[in-house]
Amino acid sequence: MKINLNILLVFAIIIVIAESKFSFINNSEYFLPLKILLFDHPVCLRKMHTVQGIKDPECQQILLTKMIGAIIIIFASFLKLPQIMKIITNKSVAGVSLKSILAETLLLSFAIGVNRWKGNPISVYGEQYLLYLQNLVIAGLFYFYDKKQDQIKLISIVIGQFMIAAIFFLKFLPDQIYTFSSLINIAVLFYSRMTQISLNYKNKSTGQIAGLSLLLELIGTIIRSWTILQEAKLDLIVYVALVNANVLIIILAFQMIYYWNSKENDKFKGNPVKTNRDKYLEQLAQIEQEEMQALQRELNGQQEAEQKLEKIISEGKQQLKEKGKKKTE
Repeated sequence: MKINLNILLVFAIIIVIAESKFSFINNSEYFLPLKILLFDHPVCLRKMHTVQGIKDPECQQILLTKMIGAIIIIFASFLKLPQIMKIITNKSVAGVSLKSILAETLLLSFAIGVNRWKGNPISVYGEQYLLYLQNLVIAGLFYFYDKKQDQIKLISIVIGQFMIAAIFFLKFLPDQIYTFSSLINIAVLFYSRMTQISLNYKNKSTGQIAGLSLLLELIGTIIRSWTILQEAKLDLIVYVALVNANVLIIILAFQMIYYWNSKENDKFKGNPVKTNRDKYLEQLAQIEQEEMQALQRELNGQQEAEQKLEKIISEGKQQLKEKGKKKTE
């Protein structure tokens, strides 16, 4: 597919001009960003070194794909930070599915292992390393903010995730396992997303899921799908995986929009979930308040009784005075 991009052309011309003007660049055989982006395409690297070679449509497409891949990897560093900060700020993981997070982490382990096994360039899957680490951080936050979780079990699961990842990353397994794990990826992603989707539907809310994180993930999924179609080794499993990933993230984005103003969602927006201790203290304060109100009513009753008694005594004295006057007369 031919891509004529004026911006890309200007960018490349600036690189060439910079190489000719600045000695620290001119001393190097090729400009460093081009070296990084096109390190696995030496032919295009040589062509892009000249203004004439910049016009090559095939190399334009490769460079564009590499640039987008690099941008995705950079933004992946911040993708789930809004989610992490929201949990820490609210001191709550309400509405976030631990099963979904752990399943997605396992999926990333498989995906990284398969990409390494296939020999795909790092620009195709580099962000998966960063997402893997951020998911582990979110899983770790359940240890602090969800006391219902079995903490020993949670730690064991996280350690198990590390061990599985190490085995897949280091390519210790036979080729058949990596082929089969490609199918597992699709099933695990489907389970991971559907767990969160069903939880949202049940709660009629997206809970502590950060809208910014979801939006970035949606954009990243769509753009990454395009770069995979350009660079990765394609087969039927890859096409099915791309459709699966895009459809499910679009459903989650639709739920975020649909439940945005729901009353149930308001329970999670900016309000920490109350612990049993908080509820007990609230009940105790309410009882104390009711007792104070009852005591105040009792005091008010006593004051009214005293006022009535004083009135009766006053009236009695007045009557006695009047009778005394009549007798003297």
